[in-house]
Amino acid sequence: MKRTQAWPKGAPVPKAGTHKLAMLPKEKRDEIVRDVVLGRKSMFQVSREMMVSDTSVSRFMRTVPEEERLAILAQAAHDAKIAEANRIRNFLTGQVFS
Repeated sequence: MKRTQAWPKGAPVPKAGTHKLAMLPKEKRDEIVRDVVLGRKSMFQVSREMMVSDTSVSRFMRTVPEEERLAILAQAAHDAKIAEANRIRNFLTGQVFS
């Protein structure tokens, strides 16, 4: 079975030294960074999905600033607290929503 490339046909070829992941649309790039930072996916899983080497994903993740990583973690913690507060409020008020 021949392995097909995940890179879109006709997309510009990255210059030497440019990460393929950095060339992706911003939404997809941010999703990958968020998934890796929050532990939803490993770098190895991302490499298989994007059909790049795991070393390439590791190098790309090293370009993500620490401030961005902390912001992602803070936003996830905030979202979790809000969701928990909503669950408690719904329980106390007798509403049965998930």
